[in-house]
Amino acid sequence: MKTELQQARIPERLTGEEDRSAAQPESRAPFQLALGEIPLLLLIAAAAALGALLGAPVIPRTLLGLPLIFFIPGYTLVSALFPSDEGLDGTERVALGFGLSLALIPLIALGIEYSPWRLTLGPILTGLLTTTVIFSAIAVLRRGRLPADRRYQVGRPRLTMAHPRNWDRRSWFAAGTITIGLLLLTGAGGVIVADRLQGEPMTEFALYNADGKPEFYPREVSPDQPATVLVEVTNREGKPETYHLRVTAAGAEIARADGIGVEDGKTVQQPVTIHNLPAGADQIPVQFDLYRDDQPPESPPYRTLQLFVTAGSQPSEPS
Repeated sequence: MKTELQQARIPERLTGEEDRSAAQPESRAPFQLALGEIPLLLLIAAAAALGALLGAPVIPRTLLGLPLIFFIPGYTLVSALFPSDEGLDGTERVALGFGLSLALIPLIALGIEYSPWRLTLGPILTGLLTTTVIFSAIAVLRRGRLPADRRYQVGRPRLTMAHPRNWDRRSWFAAGTITIGLLLLTGAGGVIVADRLQGEPMTEFALYNADGKPEFYPREVSPDQPATVLVEVTNREGKPETYHLRVTAAGAEIARADGIGVEDGKTVQQPVTIHNLPAGADQIPVQFDLYRDDQPPESPPYRTLQLFVTAGSQPSEPS
């Protein structure tokens, strides 16, 4: 009798073990399930950054760059904050992705402003990619710690939706945020394309100290201690240009540089030494006049900069 009872219990134990072994792989799903849509977003972000740095055509660069600026960083942040499928659905994640991306842009720009780098294309792309990679890594790690049935996964889009009359406040908020985000994307893309295709040609003209920084300019010049500055010319005229630089102070020419050739989209720095100023004069305006090679004679300067300096006294004559 005891033998029959023991034999009857064996299938129950086996059944329990089979249930646990069957449930175990479900809670430890493959790592790929934790990645989800993250690899695709990283691929788009990397392609956008490379396209911008390598000078890809305008249309693909714009189509890839707009998601990198206005959507991907914010969406990866949402994925890092909400790794499970509870709390937010796909519509709300997309809406928050637009909103948080717009909030991250000024923060990234502020961080670059207080860094050793300038607020140019390279540092901005680096900031966007860095935040995207960090948030993506956090999202994948947090998803990987959850059971497979609780991880957020992008589902197939629904072909039907509730009538707006039946929407709740959260649905209206998500729809409004998405609409505003799409309008911003469309408007920004139109401005970028129009500016690139129809933008007015221009030349950027800047002045830096001897170390190439826009600060701590020389303020006092003496005959035995001249000052050196860097004049920077960036050509955005749409074609190669040749420039001429004329530096004057107190009505007299103190420096000159002719035949400064700059290719389209390139930048050239020209060192200029300030000397031969009237002794003892205070706050002398040193004027830097830039001319294009195709300008008519006696025409006004194409670009002008001024630097106010004080002239020191003349050195004493040896006795």
